Amino acid sequence: MHKNGFLTLSRRHARLVALLLAGALVTPMISGCGADASTADNTGEQAETTATQVTKSDTSATTDTQEAPTFDFSAGIDENGHWTGVKALDYVKLPSDYKSISIPASEVTPTDEEVQSMISSITSGYATLEQVTDRAVADGDTVNIDYVGSVDGTEFEGGSTQGNGTVVTIGVTQYIDDFLDQLVGHKPGETFDVNVTFPEEYGVEELNGKDAVFSVTINYIQETKQPDVTDEWVEKTLKGKYGWTTVAEMDKEIRDGLQYKHSADYVRSYVLENSEVSEIPASIVDQQAAQLVYQYEYYANMYGTDLASFLKMSAGVETTDELVEKNKESLADAAKVYLVFQAVAEDVGIEVTPDELTNYLTSVSGTSDTASLETKYGKGYLALQALVQKTGEYLVSQAVVTDDASTADAEKAEDTDADTDKKADSDAASDKKADTDKAEDASDKDTAADKSGDSTAKDSDTERAKSDSAAAKEANADKATSGTSAGKENNAASKDSGTSTNKSSDTTSKDSDSDADTKAAK
Repeated sequence: MHKNGFLTLSRRHARLVALLLAGALVTPMISGCGADASTADNTGEQAETTATQVTKSDTSATTDTQEAPTFDFSAGIDENGHWTGVKALDYVKLPSDYKSISIPASEVTPTDEEVQSMISSITSGYATLEQVTDRAVADGDTVNIDYVGSVDGTEFEGGSTQGNGTVVTIGVTQYIDDFLDQLVGHKPGETFDVNVTFPEEYGVEELNGKDAVFSVTINYIQETKQPDVTDEWVEKTLKGKYGWTTVAEMDKEIRDGLQYKHSADYVRSYVLENSEVSEIPASIVDQQAAQLVYQYEYYANMYGTDLASFLKMSAGVETTDELVEKNKESLADAAKVYLVFQAVAEDVGIEVTPDELTNYLTSVSGTSDTASLETKYGKGYLALQALVQKTGEYLVSQAVVTDDASTADAEKAEDTDADTDKKADSDAASDKKADTDKAEDASDKDTAADKSGDSTAKDSDTERAKSDSAAAKEANADKATSGTSAGKENNAASKDSGTSTNKSSDTTSKDSDSDADTKAAK
C-alpha cells in the first residue's frame, strides 16, 4: 500500500486478505461446511440465529425423518459467471472515474483497535481451554452443563443432554425464557432446578406454552487462555500459514490487509452508488428471492420444524411470498451488486480462469475439495462469486489513496469554483438591476414629457378655440390616452431590450407624443 499511489496486493497477503475479504466484495459467501450461501444483508444469518432459538432445548427429533430441501444455485448463470442472456452494460451506466477512484486515506486507515481485534481472532485459534471449579458462575461465563427437562413431572424427548454435557455462554447462547440467567451464582458440582415456560408457538405441540422444569448440573466453568504472542511463538506457529516470523511483521501485514479490505468496501460502495441502473433484470432478482426461501427451508429442516412455524417465529410472516416481499429491498440490492460488477467485468474484459477459480474457492471455503463445491453449488454460481471477487480486486488495484491534505485541497478548489460562479451570478444580477433602473428612469422622463405636452396643448386650445371647448376636451382625452399607452409600451420594451434599446425607445416615445399633442392642439 502506498499513499498517493496504487493499491496492490501481494501473493504473500493472499491467505490473510481472503480471511478479511469474506463478504467484502462478494455478496453471498461460500461455506466449506455447514450452512449454505446467504443472501444480501446477511438474511441467511437471521434464519440461522432463529434456528438456534427454535432449538433452545435441543429438540430436534424429527431432523432425520424430513427430506432435505434442494436448490439450484447456478440457475440462470453460465459457466463464465455471467447471468444468462443478460448484457449488463445495456442496463448500467458506470461512473466515468470508476477506473481511478480516489480514496481518502482517513477512510481506509485501520485503527489500533481493529488491528488488535484481528490479531486476537487469529491467535484465539491457538488458545487453550481451562476448567475452573473454584468459583461461582458469572454473567458472560462459558459453562459446561448437563440437564434433564420435564413437563408435569414427565421427561420429554429431546430435553436432556444424556450426561454428555453441553457448553453454553451466559448472555450469548440463546435458550428458552431465562434458562441461562438462572445458572448465575451457582458453583461447579451443584445440581438445582431451572424453571421456564415454553413459547406458545414454540413449534412442538406437546411443549407449546407449557411450564417446564430442568434439573441442571454445573460441570465446570470454561476459561480460554490466550497464547503469549512473542516473536518466537509467531515464527513457530504462524510462519507456515502466513509467512510471519515476528510480531512486528504480523502487525504490519495485518494493517495492510485491513487497509485493503476497507479500500475494497469503499470502491464497492462508490461504484454501486454512482452507477446509473435503468433496470434490474427480473431473472437476477428472482434468483435471489428463490435463494432466500431456500435458506429458511434449509434451517427449518435442519432443526426439525415445519417451514410455516419457522417463518412465523423467525421472520414474523406466514408465507414465503410475504418473506420475499418483506426482504424486497435487500434482494434488489443483492441483484444490483451482481449486475453492476458484471458491467465492470464486461467493460474491462475481466474473465476468471480455471486456476483462478480453484484458488478462489480454496481461499474462501478453506478446502481444496473444489469438486464437492461444484456438485453442491454448480460451476456457474462458483464462477459468479469468483468474477465478482476479481472485479472488485481490479477496482481496488486501480484506485488511488490520497492523503487528507490532497482531499482538502480538492474540496477547497471545488468551493472556490462555486464561489466564482456565485460572484458571476451576482454581477449579472447587478447589471440586470442597473438596466432595469435605467429603463425606469427613462419611463419617468417619458411621463414628464407627456405631462409637459399636455399642458402646452391645453393652453393652445384655450386661446385659439374657446368656443369649441367640448371638442378640445375630447381631443385632450384622446391625446392623454395615447400618451399613456405609448409610455407603457415603450417602458416594457425598454426592460426587455436593454440599455441601448431604451435610448432609442425614449426618442421614439418623445417624438410620437409631440406629434400627437400638436395634432390635438390643431
